Amino acid sequence: MFFIGIDWADDHHDVSIVEEQGREIKRFQISHDPDGFLNLLKEIQNLGGNPNDVAFCLEKPHGLLIDFLIDHGFTVYPINPKSAERLRDRHSSSMKKDDRLDAFVLADALRTDRHRLVPLTPDSELARELKGLVQDREVLIRMKTRIVNQVTSCLKEYYPAALEIFSNLQSETAIDFLMAYSTPKSLSQMSLKEFAKFLNERNYPWKMLKKTPEEFYKEIRALKLLKPDPVVLKTKSRFLLVLLEQLRTLLLQVKQYDRAIEEIMEKHPDNDLFTSLPGAGEKLAPKLAAHFGEDRSRFKDFKSVQRLSGTAPITKKSGNYQHVQRRHACQTSFQDTLFQFAFVTLKRSLWARKYYDAKRKAGKTHAGALRALANKWVKIIYTLWRNGTCYREEIFLAARQQHALLNVS
Repeated sequence: MFFIGIDWADDHHDVSIVEEQGREIKRFQISHDPDGFLNLLKEIQNLGGNPNDVAFCLEKPHGLLIDFLIDHGFTVYPINPKSAERLRDRHSSSMKKDDRLDAFVLADALRTDRHRLVPLTPDSELARELKGLVQDREVLIRMKTRIVNQVTSCLKEYYPAALEIFSNLQSETAIDFLMAYSTPKSLSQMSLKEFAKFLNERNYPWKMLKKTPEEFYKEIRALKLLKPDPVVLKTKSRFLLVLLEQLRTLLLQVKQYDRAIEEIMEKHPDNDLFTSLPGAGEKLAPKLAAHFGEDRSRFKDFKSVQRLSGTAPITKKSGNYQHVQRRHACQTSFQDTLFQFAFVTLKRSLWARKYYDAKRKAGKTHAGALRALANKWVKIIYTLWRNGTCYREEIFLAARQQHALLNVS
């Protein structure tokens, strides 16, 4: 059996091959291109073994090299970078960083701790596409948030009154308005007829807001418009238009991603399962489905999911000392998704609300109580996912009541 560790880099990868007794038999470097991948394949063939006698360990769970190895029948074990960093101390106490040593550390860790690692089993093409779209959408959301913050900062520098007109800068109406009236002077010259026409063309919800165009116009006219420095006005109004164009484009792209995710989710085998969760809806159901994946053997039990997502706390014990703290080494995107889901269930699930309130009364902070609720939900979702069944609140409450009676008896 041969164990191969690969330390990943952008343009090349360091490779270390270790045999069963722990002796490194070869160390070399490959380029990140087809020629480099083929050179790796040739080196493995020179060992005289078949794919079943070779296992790979990397700090990366996806990528072109990962796809290449799996396509050629090799078993790949991804390892958390934090864990790999601690494993380095086995071989060097000086805390030095060397890519060649890191490759050997990964190979040797696979040799000694393979039973603790989970081999990478790729999901179906549909599931992988959903995961990719969900991850990329999150990147777009972060970009959008950054630009909204930049728009706010820009307006504060020369046109703060504009921030009081619309509460949501991400609405198409607000973007169009700021582009049409990008300076205090243009706003002061706006007539009532012009203002009413502008909003009516965009079907502004006057009845829902219980406000007439005349009342809204008077509120705007009552705003105190500061007179900015001419240079600041000229430069920042120009910058505002650039930011608004970027924001408009990002909002359009997010909508297109939402439609693509919705179409894929409708075909997903676990669509009914995740959409049955209270409050999951069109946004959180795809995220949960992407994080759990399709492979039922990926997680040993619900505790594995709790550790991976960071909802399970860490207990530190030493003698009479015992301390429980939040888990930081986790998949933060998975953690954020579960926290968002736990939060929306406060209004959609009676038992979730009671559980959260009980934690708050016990002295937990909002974040701590929400984390505990998310930890509880992980156990439920894992069971549903494992069995392929949908969530029904009445069945869960009946099962919980029966469990409580059995414990009393």
